[in-house]
This record gives sequence, structure tokens and C-alpha cells, in this order.
Amino acid sequence: MSPAIVTFSRLAPLRGWPSAGMALPVLWLSLVITALACSTTVAHAWGEHGHNVVCDIAWRELTPGAKQEVRRLVGQDPDYDTFAESCVWPDDIRGQRRYDWAKP
Repeated sequence: MSPAIVTFSRLAPLRGWPSAGMALPVLWLSLVITALACSTTVAHAWGEHGHNVVCDIAWRELTPGAKQEVRRLVGQDPDYDTFAESCVWPDDIRGQRRYDWAKP
């Protein structure tokens, strides 16, 4: 056998590597975790609260000129009076077919 070829049977056992008796439980645990992760079908988003938090952070980061422009733009929308109110727009339009273009 060539010195460059190493087989797994000739390797020394690795520290912390599961013994043969632990291999099956580790495999099952891995399969269960993978199955649970893949079975999730609904995103658990923050909804209105999450949009308000992001809106508040965004507002704090805007320059005075940008805040003025945001106020102007929000003023053109009859549905919202303030930037904070307009931040829930993604929640308000959910399920309305006319806004299908805005879906992810």
C-alpha cells in the first residue's frame, strides 16, 4: 500500500468523535432536526409590531432633509397621516389582489 493512500480504518480515533454505539442516536437526532426544519411552512414574522420597530429605527437614522421628503411623500397618500402609520402598509395590503405586484 502506498504511503499517500490513507484509509479510515487506519486512522487513529478522533477525540470527541462519537463511538459506534452513539452513531445511531446521533444520526436519528440529525434526521429529526432536519425533518422539523424542513416542515416549517409558515413564517413567524413580527407583523405590525415589527414594521413599527423598523420604522422607528429608520426614522431616527434619517437626515432632516430626508425626514422632510418622507413627510411630503406620506402627505400624498390619503390612507396615512404619518410615516409611523404608513409603516404598516405591508400588513394592510396583505390579501388584497390589487397589490399582488408587491408580494415577495
